Amino acid sequence: MEERGVGLVQSEATAPSTASLDHPAFGDQFPLRLDPKGRVILPPVFRPAFAAGGRLMRYESDCLGLWTEQGFKLFDQRMFAKRHTSLSGKGPRRSLFAAAAYVTPDSQGRFVIPERLRLAVELTADVTIVGNIDHLEIWPSQAWQDVFRDGEEMLAMEIATDDGPHPDQLR
Repeated sequence: MEERGVGLVQSEATAPSTASLDHPAFGDQFPLRLDPKGRVILPPVFRPAFAAGGRLMRYESDCLGLWTEQGFKLFDQRMFAKRHTSLSGKGPRRSLFAAAAYVTPDSQGRFVIPERLRLAVELTADVTIVGNIDHLEIWPSQAWQDVFRDGEEMLAMEIATDDGPHPDQLR
């Protein structure tokens, strides 16, 4: 991440590239419920990308990240590229792969979220699955509402201060 002004911006080297993904960029949000066995139903729009399964792990601090196998490989490559292996050794990469649970949706699109991961981000019955370009995020619904509200406010400020060409000028 490069520092620019008071915020952080992703550099081109760390920004996800949709050109190298094995699926269309993920988007949208889906409020769902965990069943008593800790399963969640993957929204139909995402099922083709995860037909062969994926990798699920704690992501950032308040949610879980779910990647396709190809997406997880790209995530690992981005993390490895910015890691100072002379300082950290193999520990971070070992931990990345040890923390990532394999999940495969059943014929109804359900997959189990391992208990250790549900506890790590305090997932209860109400969850929201959010598409975030190269991966999905699984949030406790109330936490997601707070994050989404803050993000909408920041987006509104960005749009309000956009000094790019007006869409009518692009014709």
